[in-house]
Amino acid sequence: MRFMYLILAVLSLSAVLSCERRPLVDQISNVYLDLEIEDEITNYELESLPSLMKVNFYDPDTGELLFEDFVGPHGGDIWVAPGTYHMVVYNFGTESTIIGRESHHSQAVAYTNEIPDYLKGQLNTFLAARASMHASKNGDSPDENIVNTPDHLFVANGYGVDIPVQVAGESGQHVISARAETVVETYNITVREIRGGQYISSVSALISGMVRAHYIGAGEDSDTPATIYFDMHMDDTRTVLSGSFNTFGKHPGVESVLTLDLLVKDTGGGEHIFTFDLTDQFKDNDDQTLEVIGDFEVTKPSGGGLDPGVGDWEDEDIDIII
Repeated sequence: MRFMYLILAVLSLSAVLSCERRPLVDQISNVYLDLEIEDEITNYELESLPSLMKVNFYDPDTGELLFEDFVGPHGGDIWVAPGTYHMVVYNFGTESTIIGRESHHSQAVAYTNEIPDYLKGQLNTFLAARASMHASKNGDSPDENIVNTPDHLFVANGYGVDIPVQVAGESGQHVISARAETVVETYNITVREIRGGQYISSVSALISGMVRAHYIGAGEDSDTPATIYFDMHMDDTRTVLSGSFNTFGKHPGVESVLTLDLLVKDTGGGEHIFTFDLTDQFKDNDDQTLEVIGDFEVTKPSGGGLDPGVGDWEDEDIDIII
């Protein structure tokens, strides 16, 4: 037995003497993310900064998500293994903007859902008439995805971000500075010279030719167009409609026609559609303000029914695949 103890002691001593002494890597918040968030946004007042930001680190060769963490709106401490990465930072927990496929850098995408079924049911007569009107222009009536307006999404990107090895005992952290800017635009829209506004009970709007989604890793818009749904409101004079909508931007296709459809319900339950071509107004529109001379009338209701009205425009329905 004593001989056995002696053998174990010798083996242990040999193991200690044969080990190469290596520095330890500090795995407790070796990086500090210094984050700034854009707060001056056209037509949008940022009441408070996002409370939580998600930080993703991707393999630059494979695009695979390797590390993820959360920080506050001004940044914070995180831990990432030493190496080189692509980094994506975005505000977490938006209400209508959804992040999908974020496990891969180039596929990580921000988008919004289609409007819910109950709303489609409420708008069924409108949408059927609208599809018929558009089909008369194009000769067919393809399916159309009508989506919710997105929340503002603040995104910061870093490409080829190097995280150095930090030896235990060294003072300070490696600092990454980043600025998160919104990938969403806010447009204000006004429709003037409305007659019979006293007979209008509600107005919804659809605007076509918008971008369907934004790839937050690649920093690019999708090439799929979308139609956005939003509400509009009548002013006290009952002659002007106003509203605003958020969008990932105008679809860049040269064939993209931007049309505004006003879905008007009158006080007697009647339904009316008024359509306008806004394509030219989106060109070089830094103010992101749209002005429409409505010049239409809603007469005193005598019953229900749908009354479509179409302005001077050329429409093109686009089949959306997402």
